[in-house]
Amino acid sequence: MKVVLLTRITLLSGLFAMQAVAQTDVTIVTRDGQQESLFVNEDGGLYFSDDNLIVSPVQGESKTYALSSVRKLLFSQATVDLQTPESDGVLSIYPNPVLNDLNVLHLGSGSLSYSILSINGVVLTEGILSSNESIDVSTLAAGFYFLKVNGQTLKFTKL
Repeated sequence: MKVVLLTRITLLSGLFAMQAVAQTDVTIVTRDGQQESLFVNEDGGLYFSDDNLIVSPVQGESKTYALSSVRKLLFSQATVDLQTPESDGVLSIYPNPVLNDLNVLHLGSGSLSYSILSINGVVLTEGILSSNESIDVSTLAAGFYFLKVNGQTLKFTKL
C-alpha cells in the first residue's frame, strides 16, 4: 500500500511540474497521530530524497519526514486557475470534485483541444471544447484525473 501511494504521489508531482502554478494544501499524518498542514506549490513542493519525504512550503523552511514515519498524505481539492498563454485568458474548471459534467471556463475565443488522463498518465478521452462548454465525465470511475487543455494540466476528482 505504501509503495503504491508513493508511486502515485511521484506521478502527481511529475505531472504538476510541467505547467501548474497553483498551490495545494497538503496534510502529513504521521504514524504517531501527529498532523501538519502546509501549503506547497505544485511545481516541486513535494519530492523524495533517499528514504525521506521533503516538503517545501510556500512560506518557511523545508521539512523532512522519514518515509517510515508517514502514515498518509492528504491533498486539498480546489479549483485551479491557470493563465493560458495562447489566449491570454483565464482557464478554470468546476465543480471539483465532479459527478457528471465538468465545466470548463475560459475567457479566450476559439476552440480548445483537451485530453483526460488517468493518474497513470493514460489518455482516456480527447476532444475539442467551444467557449464555456462542459465535458461529460459520468462514465469515468471514481478517482483522480488530469485534464490537459492546450498544454495546461489541471487536476480534478471524479465522485
